[in-house]
Amino acid sequence: MAAEGEAGAVLLDPRDRRPDAEDDDTVPRPKEPVGHRISLARRPIRRLLERLLFDPDARVIRTILGNPRLTEGDVVALAASRRASAEVLEVIARDSRWITQYPVRLALANNPSAPAHLIVSLLPYLLRQDLRAVASSSPRQDIRAQAEALLVRQLEG
Repeated sequence: MAAEGEAGAVLLDPRDRRPDAEDDDTVPRPKEPVGHRISLARRPIRRLLERLLFDPDARVIRTILGNPRLTEGDVVALAASRRASAEVLEVIARDSRWITQYPVRLALANNPSAPAHLIVSLLPYLLRQDLRAVASSSPRQDIRAQAEALLVRQLEG
């Protein structure tokens, strides 16, 4: 493991020895400065990426999105997470590497925490069956209405 006294050492410790292990079901409360977490996010260490993936700071997420060890599954999990902030979801949507992946777009469009303008901008890029699902199950009336209007336009055209 990492040497004692290193700021990132707790992130690599086994789950039962980490001081924040009991907080894993809630939004993480990073103890390191944001600059240090950004530096850690550049490292190709899988366990470290998994721990930082749900960092509340959008700058850390922006750095993680550029990490070559990050998988599509990781990004989909973050995009679908209800605990991800609107700012973090916007960062994902602006990332050219990940927004081109259909599962990422779909996860963002189905995330109730995503800003309405972001979801509406993704609707034209959804498959018809996914657009129908959004139109019938979105918790927001404005999103349902936009999806329904887009479906009608597609059927007419």
